[in-house]
This record gives sequence, structure tokens and C-alpha cells, in this order.
Amino acid sequence: MKKGLIVCFILFIGVLTACGNDYWVLEKSRINELSDIQNYVNQLQNDKSEYKGYKVFTISEGKKAVVISSGEEGKELELAEVHTSSKDTAITVKEGKEDADEKNPYIVVGIDEIVGAFFVYDQNGELLDGSE
Repeated sequence: MKKGLIVCFILFIGVLTACGNDYWVLEKSRINELSDIQNYVNQLQNDKSEYKGYKVFTISEGKKAVVISSGEEGKELELAEVHTSSKDTAITVKEGKEDADEKNPYIVVGIDEIVGAFFVYDQNGELLDGSE
């Protein structure tokens, strides 16, 4: 009985922690639901295939979507960390284990709110260029 209560408590804490995230990674299969983002991703794969950086889009209810691209063929991008304080918001991405199918691998990170200054970093701590 005691073990059951401990397991339930741990699961409860895990659910509460997961519900507290104010960011998410948009599945690539859902990009077609957001035409501005879909058009930009198409440009990344064609016109701007070597562009390394990010672009911020406003989506429903004032939430933001950040399209981050690596600028070169290779590994897919994964979200490493989202840091938000009262002064700034920072996203860090890293190369994943899987090879990417795209000419310019990208990831779309949704975020409820960008607070203060906004930064996007790669896994080496390099600040990426972007537009908002």
C-alpha cells in the first residue's frame, strides 16, 4: 500500500510539472495549419537553404512560434532548453541523433509569451541571427 501511494505521488508531481510548460515543439506534420510558417519553411528549403537563424511568428491568441534553422544539411534539430525570466527569454537548440530529411533542418518552437529581450542559441552557445 505504501509503495502504491509513493508511485501515485510521483506520477502526480510529474503531471503537474508537465502541465506547467509554457512552450512546446510543433510537429512538422502540423505546419500546413499555419500558412505563414509553411511558406517560410518552404523558403528555407529552397531560396534560403543556407540561412542559419530564426524567425518569430505570432499565432493564435498572441502566442509565438519560432522557426529555427541550422543552415546546413545534417542532423535534425531538437529543443535543448527554454529559459524565461523577468528580463529575457532564451531558447537553446541542439543537433539530434537522427539525420534530417530537409536541405535546411529546422524546428518550430511554440511559446506562450516572449518576455523582455529574446535570444536563440545553438548547442555551442552561438547566438543565432533572427527577425521578429
